[in-house]
Amino acid sequence: MINPSSHGITLGVTPGQCAELRTQQLLSYGDIQSRLKTGNTPGTVSSIFTYTSWYDVPGRAWQEIDIEFLPSLGNVVHTNVIYQPQGGTYQSWEQDIDLGQYGLNITQDLVTIGFDWSSWKIEWYLDDAWGNRQVIRTLYKDNGDGYVANNEIPQYAWPKDPTRLMLNHWHGDNSASAMYFPQEYYWGNAWAYYDYFEYTPQ
Repeated sequence: MINPSSHGITLGVTPGQCAELRTQQLLSYGDIQSRLKTGNTPGTVSSIFTYTSWYDVPGRAWQEIDIEFLPSLGNVVHTNVIYQPQGGTYQSWEQDIDLGQYGLNITQDLVTIGFDWSSWKIEWYLDDAWGNRQVIRTLYKDNGDGYVANNEIPQYAWPKDPTRLMLNHWHGDNSASAMYFPQEYYWGNAWAYYDYFEYTPQ
């Protein structure tokens, strides 16, 4: 389901089959960037994200930073941070951002997008249709003042452990939970083209 070309790769989806690339090495803070374009098949997700959990290290919390495109949501990028201790409560900090305000359409344009992840800040950004770098969302690690603002994540939930870098393209299973994310899948084929993927450590 992974098809290389002379420059980038295409991740394919068919009913019952999905595609994923992940680093074998666990990596730390840095800038994660890609340029991609996706199809428009409802019920699918194409993504760029970090992921680590108790599957990597027993007792480690699930920690994830996301860029996701879901045709069911329209021309938006879904940004998220996920935290869950092993056996504990799932938490997430989600925000959908309209790409149209930046002159972009993920099904028509190659969109350069990424996030800069440090010990105190996660900054999502993209290059707009006019070639300008735009910061589209920023989350901060709580500063310990006793109040967690809307743009802050509690210190205990901040993604801090070495992590895998991931690209994947998948479809939902139409279960009750999938009706929320990524919504109904009509058993169509889908694709997501990644022109490049780049990691720059801090």
